Amino acid sequence: MPNTESGFHALLIGINCYLPNQLPSGLYYKSLWGCVQDVDRVAAFLRRDLSIPSERIRKLTSSSPSEGTEPPEPKSQWPTYENIINAFVELTETANPGDQILIHYSGHGGRALTTDAFKDIKGHDGLDEVIVPMDLGDSEGRYVRDTELHY
Repeated sequence: MPNTESGFHALLIGINCYLPNQLPSGLYYKSLWGCVQDVDRVAAFLRRDLSIPSERIRKLTSSSPSEGTEPPEPKSQWPTYENIINAFVELTETANPGDQILIHYSGHGGRALTTDAFKDIKGHDGLDEVIVPMDLGDSEGRYVRDTELHY
């Protein structure tokens, strides 16, 4: 049971809709079903069964569009690379020693060749474990890498 007196924070990320979902290399990330529902169920559990206040639960989601091509959530709540990184930064700034933090991710993950910045840690042919933000197929093509999360 979380210790809500010392602080509890949750970051819940669910990606059904990937936009754009194809990289210039041809790598393709298809949109998924059920990831946003996973996040909604975890949030409901935290509120209902553990009495975690809603303001301590941050959700980044991209539901499948029922109309048009974009998810219905406000863009500020989309699980883009920038929004995911900003949510982690916010967690590090608001959490205190002794606080409990839950991070839930439901979406594509994978491995990618390590970037030049981390070759000394992982070796020349090293691989990063990655989560795939909804906007991976944009011009930046940035994964959220394990080494980024570590730092």
